[in-house]
Amino acid sequence: YQQTKNYNAEKILRTKIEEKCIFFEDLLNALPVLISYVDQQKRYQFNNSCYEKWFGFKKENLKNKFIFDVVGQEAYSVIGPFVDKALNGETIHTERYIFYNNRDSVLFTRFSYIPHFNLNKEVLGFFVLVHDITDHRKIEEELKTLKNEAELNL
Repeated sequence: YQQTKNYNAEKILRTKIEEKCIFFEDLLNALPVLISYVDQQKRYQFNNSCYEKWFGFKKENLKNKFIFDVVGQEAYSVIGPFVDKALNGETIHTERYIFYNNRDSVLFTRFSYIPHFNLNKEVLGFFVLVHDITDHRKIEEELKTLKNEAELNL
């Protein structure tokens, strides 16, 4: 009887853990930003579904791909130094114009790289959050231009 009781408790626990995992994956996929995890070898270990929209790769095909192979040479020339800093334990929050692979224009992105440490304070990889703020940036620039023109007309 005790063995059956333990089995049932274990089964219930597994089901609850599975449900939580599904919930959190759904949550990450619902957000309109790039979210990923990159390991010490600069390979993606997790990507949310926005990567499919941005880069045309199926989520399941991104695991173990090098960042360079996904974002392209031009983008990597911009983000590479920040990747290295994150893998050396530095948290990065910055905004940059970047031309990504499979995109037809330059995007102004806000991105954060947050190092992931083990208990010995060694960097295992880093978490990635990237948000396309191109439209926001265009509006800021237009407002700045309008302000300058208005000041000139005074």
